Amino acid sequence: MNAAAEEITQMNKPRHFLTQLDLSPLELRQIINRATELKAMRDRGEDYRPFVGKTLAMIFEKSWTRTRVSFEAGMTQLGNDGELARSAQNHADYLVLHLQGDVSRMSSAHDESPGREGFTGRTPQDRAVAAGYPHRQVKENVAIGHATPVEAIDGLMAAIYHRLAFLDFSIDQVGVGSASKTDVFMLGRSDLQATCYQRPADALPDPPVDCAGVTVTRSFMDQLCDSVPDSALFQPPWPEACPNGVRLRKDYMERFCANPPADALHGRGGEYFLLCQGQLRIRAEWMRNFCNAPPPGAEYRFSGKHYMMCEPEKKIAAEWLESVCRNTSENNRYADSGVYYEMCAVPFRVRADYLGTLNRRQQMLQPNLVVWPPDKATGISPVFYEEAPDPLPDYSVSGYPLSVEVNPQVAGPVVLKSFRLFREEGGARTPVENTRLLDAGSDPNERFSDRQFALFPLERLEWNTRYHAEVVLSLGGSVFEKRWSFTTRGTPAPLIRIGELTESLQMPLNRDVIIYYPPTHHEPYTLEKLVSFHGADIELDFEGLDYNTARVRFTGTQCSDIEWRFADGKRVNIELEGC
Repeated sequence: MNAAAEEITQMNKPRHFLTQLDLSPLELRQIINRATELKAMRDRGEDYRPFVGKTLAMIFEKSWTRTRVSFEAGMTQLGNDGELARSAQNHADYLVLHLQGDVSRMSSAHDESPGREGFTGRTPQDRAVAAGYPHRQVKENVAIGHATPVEAIDGLMAAIYHRLAFLDFSIDQVGVGSASKTDVFMLGRSDLQATCYQRPADALPDPPVDCAGVTVTRSFMDQLCDSVPDSALFQPPWPEACPNGVRLRKDYMERFCANPPADALHGRGGEYFLLCQGQLRIRAEWMRNFCNAPPPGAEYRFSGKHYMMCEPEKKIAAEWLESVCRNTSENNRYADSGVYYEMCAVPFRVRADYLGTLNRRQQMLQPNLVVWPPDKATGISPVFYEEAPDPLPDYSVSGYPLSVEVNPQVAGPVVLKSFRLFREEGGARTPVENTRLLDAGSDPNERFSDRQFALFPLERLEWNTRYHAEVVLSLGGSVFEKRWSFTTRGTPAPLIRIGELTESLQMPLNRDVIIYYPPTHHEPYTLEKLVSFHGADIELDFEGLDYNTARVRFTGTQCSDIEWRFADGKRVNIELEGC
């Protein structure tokens, strides 16, 4: 490696700041000087936000509250979206104060009530703005009762409406708040964030203006008003007309009256006309000749109509303005919808077509098609219970839903031809027949777009099983097929399945097992009210993994008769190994 290549390699290596010894005295002075400059800019009210649209992360092995807060404050001042995290944390703390793990205590986990402790805003949009986020185009997902934020995300991705919020083609920011098994996820957009901070000129509405019957932009009309030539300014005709009706120019006649030709003036005899407001006698013969063939610049050749416009007001000759307006370029003609939105925290009008351009730009960065679960995904939950609103109001328990979304920027209509699921068994694929398709036409809550589709297995998927999905779509008239696979989550211990014919089970002593009692339509929560009858010499460690699955461990030194009674009336005798 030559010296130049070695130098480039060193320059491209990341720099780390672990101690002051990592920086030279000159670099330390430069950092301090730059910090002083930034503070001075802030004090002057200058908006310097180089982090807008960028993602920054802070990772601490310990709490380090003072360091974290100071870094967060600095990142926020420079444009990072810590506001979303702050909003999410505020709401998580509020829910812990007032929900206390019981969802039924509130009409909606997304609402806050004014006057209650911890209140920061009635709606997610209000809370985002209160936390300093610059716009209201946010979404919020809330999960309650999960041990970790990761488990909370897994649960939300099983709930189809919450999943669609996460997978929105325009969302690219997230802030997370967690407190006592309550997790809040605030979702935002960096492009709108930058728009609200920067207020670009092309985002501002340009109201339509009438230009002699042609609708043009305000900016064009402003330019036109600044450049009206003197020749275009309206001049009325001379009030005295010729005998033959020819109208005369005012400026020409003012000069004529000030200095009339000697041969035009009337002498002592013959006909004459009174001109110049009755001040001059003009020979009739001269006047007739003049009117029959007016000299250049004498005849008034305009309609006499004019337009009052511009600030300050100007009288502009109709002929000139109508010609300019008719012949203006398409760029100057008003093509906007005239619709605008006030979505920023500090209100200002943003053109609807500008927002449409942002949407298209953001969405074009994303893939044409998004499926969930992803291809070759593992650890997928086999079950979906309920969410509010409920996509399956007649089912309390179903299988994990599959979803397909087509990017709005894919041209042409989208038609779903087929959507199928298969279970892999011994190398063969068995169709999962008992399913329900949700789309824009069948969604009971009318939340699906015409490019979103979900397939719900109406029975739970099996644990630790590979599934295959296939979808056939017509995209703009062309047929498109997508095939992928995923594997459901395995159990942390050997699985024991309780079936309809199960009357007795053999279980180990002092070792974990997983029991699974599949739900039915009439009894969805099969383990919710399980009662175990056993002697005092046996202890049962029971941990519910979901409403149909639990980790079980029997401990003890002596054998005992054990009977389980389930909510549906089923009874099962348990025999411990070695007894």
